[in-house]
Amino acid sequence: NLTVTRDYGVFTAHRHEVDEIVQCFDADWNREHFDPGEDSHLVWCNINGRNRVARFIDAARETLFLQNERYQDEVIIERLVRATTRGVQLHVLARPAHTLKTGKLVEGIEGLRILQDLGARIHKLHGLKLHAKMMLADGKRAIIGSINLAPGSFDSRRELAIEVDDEAVVKRVRDVAHRDWSSSRALDLSDEGLLADLKESEVDAAEVLALSNGNGNESRKGGHNGDHNGGSHNHGGHHHGGN
Repeated sequence: NLTVTRDYGVFTAHRHEVDEIVQCFDADWNREHFDPGEDSHLVWCNINGRNRVARFIDAARETLFLQNERYQDEVIIERLVRATTRGVQLHVLARPAHTLKTGKLVEGIEGLRILQDLGARIHKLHGLKLHAKMMLADGKRAIIGSINLAPGSFDSRRELAIEVDDEAVVKRVRDVAHRDWSSSRALDLSDEGLLADLKESEVDAAEVLALSNGNGNESRKGGHNGDHNGGSHNHGGHHHGGN
């Protein structure tokens, strides 16, 4: 993770944030219930994660930059759909279809295709493996942590993220996110593009995703990958560092 993946970290000495983390660690270690309360400073799964992420998206007015391995949670996809309908420009970095687990292929691809149909730009990271879980809203607020946008993360795992608006931290996030975007490639989510991406997969992509080879026939073989260079945008950290 330190050399071949895109990841972010946030270092904080804020007493209330550190105390929450210590309380959670102690509770988990002793197999006790942990509840940070409604005024929690941090974003916790499986506690307030989905609500906090949804509210973060709802508050965006102009742009959202997302870096995540998975876009599978129906509630979050619906919130992103709403964002596009109110004019928010979505810049989404995702991993190619062949990297998704077989059982998660349908929900992973359908969410991205829905967003793309509504005008979101869906790209894949160039030069690094995407492992980050980062959201940047309007270039002013960010959420950084371990939360995949998937039901498993929100409902079944201990995950942690932090929402930051510190100007210096957000600038670092913004700079990295824009740099990543400027060197990214468009992700071909057409039937032909998905068939090409999944041609070496054990999954019958045409059957599972109801894809056509362009001749009206379902086929595992097909098309070219229409990746091309896209526009540009940024990354960073909080007393948090971008990796």
